[in-house]
Amino acid sequence: PAEQAAPLLVAHDPAMAAMAQACPSAPCWTAMLGFGDRIAIAKDILRDAGIIGCAARNSAKPGRSGIESWVIQATPDWS
Repeated sequence: PAEQAAPLLVAHDPAMAAMAQACPSAPCWTAMLGFGDRIAIAKDILRDAGIIGCAARNSAKPGRSGIESWVIQATPDWS
């Protein structure tokens, strides 16, 4: 995170440290889930669904094969 990088950068590049300090992060809970069968959801990505900020069918990305997998991120406010 930028907040942790800023003190490390200050001795080497004060300008970069200042930029890092000016970029606060918004941590959020994230889970990666795998399933034996495809989940019956028509979309490969869902956004702003209550406490879920984003859910993406990772296995739908080009070149991916294998089990059904999803990456789900909660909203920063909930996290």
